[in-house]
Amino acid sequence: MTTLTTSTMNRLSLALGLAAVVLLAAGCAIPETPPPVSAPVIATPQADATPTPTALPPSAHTVARRGMGSGALLADETVELAAGAAPLVLGFDAAPLQVIRVQLTPDRAAGLTYTLRVVDRFGNLLAAAENASIAELVLPFGGTHRVEVQAHGGGGPARISVLAADAAAGQAFDRTGQRAEGALPAGAAAHAYTVPLAAGDVVTFRAAAQGGGAAPAMIVYGPDGQPHDRDAGPVQTFVAAAGGTHAAVLTSPDGAALDYTFEVTAGAALPEPEGAADLAPGRTYRAELADGSPLVLTLDGHIGDALSVAIEDVSPGLDVDLHLLTPYGMVLAHALRAGAGQPERIDEMQLPYDGRYTLRVTPRGSGAAKLTVAALGAGSPPTGGGALNVGGGSRLARFDAPGAFHVYTFDAAAGSTLSASIDGAGVAPPPAVGLTLLGPDGQPLLATGGGELDALAPAALDAVLLPMTGRYVLVAYPLAASEAGYYRLHWELAE
Repeated sequence: MTTLTTSTMNRLSLALGLAAVVLLAAGCAIPETPPPVSAPVIATPQADATPTPTALPPSAHTVARRGMGSGALLADETVELAAGAAPLVLGFDAAPLQVIRVQLTPDRAAGLTYTLRVVDRFGNLLAAAENASIAELVLPFGGTHRVEVQAHGGGGPARISVLAADAAAGQAFDRTGQRAEGALPAGAAAHAYTVPLAAGDVVTFRAAAQGGGAAPAMIVYGPDGQPHDRDAGPVQTFVAAAGGTHAAVLTSPDGAALDYTFEVTAGAALPEPEGAADLAPGRTYRAELADGSPLVLTLDGHIGDALSVAIEDVSPGLDVDLHLLTPYGMVLAHALRAGAGQPERIDEMQLPYDGRYTLRVTPRGSGAAKLTVAALGAGSPPTGGGALNVGGGSRLARFDAPGAFHVYTFDAAAGSTLSASIDGAGVAPPPAVGLTLLGPDGQPLLATGGGELDALAPAALDAVLLPMTGRYVLVAYPLAASEAGYYRLHWELAE
């Protein structure tokens, strides 16, 4: 038998402390989506704030070239630059995913120092360079772009050229589930990838450095050209607010050459586990618990795994609570009803996700206890749960013990509605059953039962609007220790 202590196991728990645990309360509201960030800045060097650019007449400074081959000029102009003057703006048109190079060549300009920027039609800064060319830029969207040149020192005539370049990277994916490799050159460079999404799609954009190391910086833009979150990092999961082409722009965080991979997958990203899990089914552990110091342990599982968790042989002055959290950090099952010196059990639970789960043991008082995680095999199959049919239906199930949690799953498109109710399958009064609904992003949408373990009202969900496309998880569980027995789940899915 392995002995666990609060101090040693907390170090093994990947720093999943109290702050990482989100206890799902009944009546949970749908999380608000933060407002988009306007005019994002890719992580490239920039000068101090400068005056607002002054656009030049389109007839003199806009050259319409679309889908041009390598070396073709999209714009070419000799201009007069002077330190302290308003930024000069040179416009050009280009197709989506056009690869360009922007050069500034001084022509008798003495001591010229400058900042070079490329801005798209939405006002997004795509790339910037100090006293250098923009070596390689893949434009995420088509339309009119502009080059802004701000002189900081010196002055004189200079030639500004926007040239089409070879398509070294950047790609239009036609669906999720695709992957590409690319190489960002040293200096100011940015690569773009696009993919069509439907409103309500839950997707993950992921960029990583080949061979390890710092990942590319990434900004994801919606069809309206607005970024989802300019500070979200190289892995971003989001719900598409509108249908259309979404784009990701990748840059090297330090301007060094960088080989990378980029992929778009359906569904929410899960945290990458580090090291081995703390627990394994079929083993028993001895835990030493200290008052007010939760023991946080990890467990690897797969979709459909049926498990039980038990705390037994509890010291007389020790009361413990159990919470099982999903790989997304949401509470999936709990055991809270026993008092000091009494065992706690999650009698039955089917796992809805592949990944690393977290078991949180919260002590009140100090002492020892025995912890066992068991896999439920063919001799003790789940007494409820499973996939729900599209459209609707009913399902008879039973709670053999107060610590049973039945996990139902169903696929639905954004904009569909779910209605669900529980009755007593011919037994009166109907059992008090709580329902928890998790979205395709792994986050809680709502729950019934008022959060009280002794609530008597039957569970019901009435035409709940489903905001995302993907697989939902519905968890049914008894709200009181006396609620063992049969129940019938009724559900209707309407588009």
